[in-house]
Amino acid sequence: MCDVCKQPYGEFGEHKMEIVEPAVEPTCESPGMTAYYRCSVCEEAEIPSEEYGEPLNHDWAETLTQGDTTHYYACSRCEARKDEAPHSGGTATCQAKAKCAVCGKEYGELADHDWETSGWITDGSKHWHKCKTPGCTAITDEAAHSGGTATCQAKAKCEVCGEEYGMLGEHDWDTSAWITDCYKHWHKCKTPGCSAITDEAEIPSEEYGEPLNHEGPFILVSQTPATCVSPGLTLSKCEACGKEIREETPIDPNAHNNLLAELIPGKAATCTETGLTDGERCPDCKAILTAQKEIPTLTHDWGEWKQTKAPTCFEPGEATRTCKSDGCGATEMLPVVLIAHDWDTSAWITDGSNHWHKCKTPGCTAITDEAAHSGGMATCQAKAKCAVCGEDYGEKSTENHAGGTKKVYYTEGDTGYEYYVVCLSCGEKTGETGVTPYDDETFDPSTGEWDYGEILVPGS
Repeated sequence: MCDVCKQPYGEFGEHKMEIVEPAVEPTCESPGMTAYYRCSVCEEAEIPSEEYGEPLNHDWAETLTQGDTTHYYACSRCEARKDEAPHSGGTATCQAKAKCAVCGKEYGELADHDWETSGWITDGSKHWHKCKTPGCTAITDEAAHSGGTATCQAKAKCEVCGEEYGMLGEHDWDTSAWITDCYKHWHKCKTPGCSAITDEAEIPSEEYGEPLNHEGPFILVSQTPATCVSPGLTLSKCEACGKEIREETPIDPNAHNNLLAELIPGKAATCTETGLTDGERCPDCKAILTAQKEIPTLTHDWGEWKQTKAPTCFEPGEATRTCKSDGCGATEMLPVVLIAHDWDTSAWITDGSNHWHKCKTPGCTAITDEAAHSGGMATCQAKAKCAVCGEDYGEKSTENHAGGTKKVYYTEGDTGYEYYVVCLSCGEKTGETGVTPYDDETFDPSTGEWDYGEILVPGS
């Protein structure tokens, strides 16, 4: 556009291309796209975007990613997932969530308590049920003992759990009639098994005369043997006076009531806890008649081994198995041996002094066949070439002049033309010197190569 007349003139200028849509790099599933250009002046000229390259394909991880509810193999380049599945297997308890049988991650919620309601746990004042889950200390149904009636021979028995509790009751004295012999009178307790007496006193001699000596014969009325909690009692009647005579025998600590022995329930052994055999105790004094014996724990009922981590050539894998017994959940881990290296023997890897092969497995840094360069021969122009890998190594030789040599004459000596030897390749002196005699007719000094800078004055 002319600045003076404002008329267009000359040729069109170049397009001013600007990016309308930027280029897109290739992804796992799509090739890349070049940028889309359009002229910002005429808005007609354009360079369309085009596909380039190939899709990168997904780079799947070798180990499972553990999510909150699922596990899967993740792509390192994008957010794609492969073989995604919800956590499964395992058994939750009140102490631990279920552990996924595939990836080993805990998931879900804790289970309810597994209350042991087959029998009560008691102490001197309460009873309760406990949770059967190993390691759990929770209890339920805790309450104080209640019900039952105490006597002078036995404590009250709880109507819920059957455990004795509290104190012995008072004696139930029979005061409806006196019991007498030739010497005394007294009242006795009406409670069965009780031999206690009260109000015992001697019969006054002024009312009844002198007491008789009971010399027999005697009539046996009753005989109660001593037990582990009460003395024995023999009642007989004196034929002379007709009075009842009492003879007590001391308590026998070994006279237990074996016939009505109480059962001490045992418990079955599991793979996590020892068990107990059934025992027995005396219902009267609670002495142990048959002691409970410990039952060893059972062996785990292991399931099949499952590989949870694949091995590589530089890191072992893992396999696990889980006990199938209810409530156990024990697991064992077994390392899976390394697999063989995948050596890349298609080419040598080298440095200035060694060559070797490396493993092709991603992440593995193992090498093999490592050795120092060897063979070949260095010259004044080139280093030695390793006969194994072909790599140049070492230093050039100052002695091996492989390109040939020439004589350079530099003075006329006493006996002939003196010369030194030069390498044709590197131009350096080899250190070799010599003399061509003056009478050597094969040498023409006019055609020889001379270095007059080296001419020496004889005798100097």
